[in-house]
Amino acid sequence: MTPSFNPAANAQQVLLLEHALDALKESTGLKAVLRSRKGAGQIVRISVEQKTYDFGVLFKNIDRRSAVAALRTGNELQHPSEIVVTRKMTSEMARECRSMDVQFLDTHGNAFLKAPGLLVYVEGRTDPLTQGIGSLLTPPSSGLVTSSALRLVFVLLTQAEFIQKPFREIAKSAGVSLGAVSAAFSELTQRGYIKTSKKLGRQLLNTDSLQNEWVVNFDTRLRSKLLLGRYRSTQPNWWENVDLSNYDGAWGGEVGADRLTGYLRPGSCTIYLTADTAKSNAQKLIRDHRLLRDPQGDVELLEAFWPRTGTTVCPPLLVYADLLSSFDPRNLKAADLIFKKYLS
Repeated sequence: MTPSFNPAANAQQVLLLEHALDALKESTGLKAVLRSRKGAGQIVRISVEQKTYDFGVLFKNIDRRSAVAALRTGNELQHPSEIVVTRKMTSEMARECRSMDVQFLDTHGNAFLKAPGLLVYVEGRTDPLTQGIGSLLTPPSSGLVTSSALRLVFVLLTQAEFIQKPFREIAKSAGVSLGAVSAAFSELTQRGYIKTSKKLGRQLLNTDSLQNEWVVNFDTRLRSKLLLGRYRSTQPNWWENVDLSNYDGAWGGEVGADRLTGYLRPGSCTIYLTADTAKSNAQKLIRDHRLLRDPQGDVELLEAFWPRTGTTVCPPLLVYADLLSSFDPRNLKAADLIFKKYLS
């Protein structure tokens, strides 16, 4: 049965794909052709001897590990025979894709393709002739990668009622300026994430894609700015009997995943503390539980950046993002469980 692939690519993406297929032939000798099927978008067909292999296409920049992890645990890759097409795949990211079973092609001849009777893996190629192609996958603008935009988008994704609220109320809750709200909503509308009608007001659309984009950008653009410090625990399993309501905090990361799924046995602790009292509560937590400052420690304290409701577990989207940013393979199964139960 033919899988359901992504919608038809635009002209720039078709050009990128044609370059990638030419590069694949140069690096491997494999001949691939581009086909289109009604309702199925772009199909790459590779012929080897008497066999043909059809691959669906997803256009995506892959420039960090969390982007690969998000593809694997999210639902952007809708079928096992779907491949990521990108301009340049570094050796590091190629190996990451292979370890997570994410197939790819780039315009330099690097590739990972796998099917019954077919296995292709090429990394480390750099073709100077492709440099002029440019980054055809760059989003229309960078408005959703600022700290303010990431704070705002998180509120919209985790508290559905906020999409209908006045800008001033949204700005206050997200802790950003009124101008930042206006700019972010304009960007979200332009990119098809928000639709406004007289009957239904504002609606948030394509949330799966927006979640994945937020997870990747949170890891690289916002998370480090929230860090209060890292510490080492002196007592095993110290966290089991800690009531974070005494510190105005919430569990993220591995403990949050354990509370949400019961699957993961935590090896590290991530705690978000309400911003207004974060420093004083951090000191209290450190003192009460004899935590020692250690840049490589297993306890991470961060400042909460959303309007907390009193619960001692972070919203599932944040726990999911924490797990992916850890790059720990054992966390991927827990991340997948959270995605399927709370985010899909």
